[in-house]
Amino acid sequence: MAFLIVACGSTGTGSTGCTSDTECGANKMCHPQLKTCQPTCKGSVDCPSSAKTCKTYAGADYSADSGVAAFCQCSTDAICGGGQVCQSGSSKICTAKCTANADCGTGVTCDTATGYCGTPVAVVDAGVDAGTPVDAGTPCTTTNNQPDVCGYGKACFEVTPNVAVGVCGPAANDTCSNITSSDHGTWNPATNTGPVIFNVVNVTPDVQADCADATSTPFTVQVFAYSNSAFPDNKSNLSGFFYYTTTGTKFDIPLTYLKPSNYQRFGADNKVMGATFTLCAASGLSSIQTAFGFTNGNAVCATLTH
Repeated sequence: MAFLIVACGSTGTGSTGCTSDTECGANKMCHPQLKTCQPTCKGSVDCPSSAKTCKTYAGADYSADSGVAAFCQCSTDAICGGGQVCQSGSSKICTAKCTANADCGTGVTCDTATGYCGTPVAVVDAGVDAGTPVDAGTPCTTTNNQPDVCGYGKACFEVTPNVAVGVCGPAANDTCSNITSSDHGTWNPATNTGPVIFNVVNVTPDVQADCADATSTPFTVQVFAYSNSAFPDNKSNLSGFFYYTTTGTKFDIPLTYLKPSNYQRFGADNKVMGATFTLCAASGLSSIQTAFGFTNGNAVCATLTH
């Protein structure tokens, strides 16, 4: 997307109202939350520095679903500039702080004290495929241990929010600044065999006690992954599992952050694991951009909010 990338990261004020992508014309898409036409993108190279992540609203890469357009998304307030904030939980773009619910789009409440819009319960994109998240393929069950029937490198994604019947699609393999600045390496599901992260959950409430400094801002997260072989029975033997900062600095999660009690294995074959831990950031931050990955596995970026 010779795109109007200058508009990425803006509020969309003055953009054409819409209900579907077909109403927006070439190289534009209908934002599923704001219902305004926004420029599309194929990769971060198409995006401005204030909104460098090119993803679909559901968080997939452009190539993951030919029926859903991707757009330039922000990750932190700091990169928005101009007094704007990153509405990472709702519109996923930089906007002025909201002052009323009307600033946030359909069905989303504005927290007038903070200027942030709440997270929608469920939003279906306005793409021509009516919201199928990734390559519509083999039917699967989202509540089963992953990758269910989907095979290595894929996962089962919801077609309808909160309904267990889904479709197989490729697992995320993100390229935010945390990863591009790091030594994570490339992941190719056709040749690599490392553990695959299929879900990252922003846990609330955050665990302040896990931060040694009481003034730090805690961001608690749960990461789920599956492997071709059983995960070890205790966290001290869980190797190659890392957290990457925005500058690409790598931290060994089991060694640095993970308590034994917050490491779980699932399934009769123990090939699925969940790890819950808290990252401690500077006082006063409301969000941080994070990334997680396994050696020879995929990398997943996520914005955590406090």
